[in-house]
Parts: sequence; C-alpha cells; structure tokens
Amino acid sequence: MRRDHPRWGARRIRAELDRVGVEAPAVSTVHQVLVRNGLVAPQPPRRPRADKRFEREIANDLWQIDATRVVLADNTEGWVVDVIDDHSRYLLAAIAGPGATGDLAWDTFELAASRYGLPRQVLSDNGLIFTGRLHGIEVAFEVSLKDLGVELINSAPYHPQTLGKLERFHRTFKEWLTDEGPPWDLEHLQELLDGFRFHYNRQRPHQGIGDQTPAERYDKTPLPPAQISLPGLDEMTGPSYPPHSILRKVGSSENLGFRGKLVQVGMRWAGAQVRVIPVGELIKVYYGELLIRALTLDPDRYYQPMPPQPTNGRRQTARTSLKTVR
Repeated sequence: MRRDHPRWGARRIRAELDRVGVEAPAVSTVHQVLVRNGLVAPQPPRRPRADKRFEREIANDLWQIDATRVVLADNTEGWVVDVIDDHSRYLLAAIAGPGATGDLAWDTFELAASRYGLPRQVLSDNGLIFTGRLHGIEVAFEVSLKDLGVELINSAPYHPQTLGKLERFHRTFKEWLTDEGPPWDLEHLQELLDGFRFHYNRQRPHQGIGDQTPAERYDKTPLPPAQISLPGLDEMTGPSYPPHSILRKVGSSENLGFRGKLVQVGMRWAGAQVRVIPVGELIKVYYGELLIRALTLDPDRYYQPMPPQPTNGRRQTARTSLKTVR
C-alpha cells in the first residue's frame, strides 16, 4: 500500500486496512514495518499540536470559507475558493477562477447553499473578498450574508490557526494536485477539483474525525439549529408546526434564505424569526399563526420577489374610498 501510495503514512494505511475489513496491527507496528523496509525517510521534529481545538457539535452550524492560489501548467496562476463544514470537514463546494474576488467567493457560497441549505454562521479570514471590517467598510459578500440572516465571523488578524481546518485541507488538496496535475487551464483545474471533492468526501478517511470519511460524518449528524424545534413560538400555548418546518430569520433587507434562494417577505418582518413550511412544491412562510407569504420557488431565479400588487379594480376603489374617508 505504501509503494502504491507514497504519501500514505502509518495511520492512513491502518485506517485503509480497517475499512476493508482487515484486522490491522497498531499504528506503531505499521510504522515499524515501513521503517524496516526502508520506506520511511527521516523526518524533522514536528511542531507540538495545539492544546485547544474547536469543533462544532453538528453539521451546518458553521462553515469555513477561504481562497488559495494554484499554479497552472503554463506558470500562470488560478485561484480556488472552497467551503467546508466545520463539524464533518465535508467539502461543500469549490470553484476555480482567475482571481480571488468577491464574486468568486459568493458564487462558491451560493453553490454550497443551493446544495445543502444555509448554515447558521460562516467563518472567514479578513481578506477583502470576504469582509471590509478592518477597513471600515462592508463588502458585498458580508452584506449578502446579512441579507440571508447568516452571521459572518472572522479570524483574528495574523492568526491563520483559526482557519486551521482549511489550511490543512489546502495542503491535502495541493498534494493531490501534485500527483494528478498540473492543471492546464482553469477549466481543467475545475475538473480536477470536482474529482478531488468526490475523493476527499467519500473515499479518504480523515484522521481528525476518527478515520471516518467526511461524507459519513456529515450524513449521520443531526439537523442544524435552524431546523430544530426551538422554544418561543413552539411553546405548548403557541402554534403547532409540522416536524419538517424550518426556522429562519428575516434579514434587514426584508428577505430570508431558503433552498439556496433569496425570498422577499416584506420590510415589516425584517429581523423577525419565521417558520418556513414546504407543502409539496408550495412554500408557506408563517409568523406565529399568520401566513405572511406562500409561493412556488422559481428554479431559474435566485431572488424571489413579492408579486406585484394590483393597481386597479375593487382594491383600488377601496383604497380611494379609504383615502376619501380620512
């Protein structure tokens, strides 16, 4: 296994043996076998591991997003923006582009959200494609997240350890790219990214999550907080919702995010928590017992605006009459 996969260490080899049902020896024994056969080069002392590590308890509670540079075959550069789930390390989306831009960042997040719904929080570094907080401005990426009711949190300046999972992920990706590449152009880089995403999520055991694959951990975790029944409106004295109803917060610009779409509900509900209840293809949005919007999502549009109000007929007459009375 080591000769076929020169990058595999003792822990990886033991994990692969275990996954195919072989009763494997201890990691230390596997390492001794590799040393005895001249398959381990001397290594410099490793840095001590961090004493504290954070990990969210459930999937989709926190996503991490970052950008990394890739050198193409002709020595020009490309960039990849990727999003992983903090709990499971699942690679949700990765898109290649010619530069690290806010548009590329948003396209990647939007692709992840269209596949898996919205997270509660997103963690990024302080790059201007994600946030302008160190420059006293708001960039498009953070404004768009706010509109969806998703909280953006940022690492401390000059502290890449906060995004350690993505830093380690980038190392794994670039080692794989060295073996499979180099990419000829951006289109080929995207093809390699898509292949790597399948390999990383579903074939490669991850040491940081007990030698499970990210897909195994992501698929078996509970629903995110936004989809768990919460107190408040769900008290015994309050309305009763079906178990598949989803709690969402309306953003400051009167919209909420659902199934990768931005749904307008009206400025009156800005900042409110509402319930979204799918009924077949129909989507109903409730505040308490009040139905505030019902719609069928347009698959060809990201933004789902309110329908135009009629300006003639009985409704217009009633409005005129009310104005006359006043």
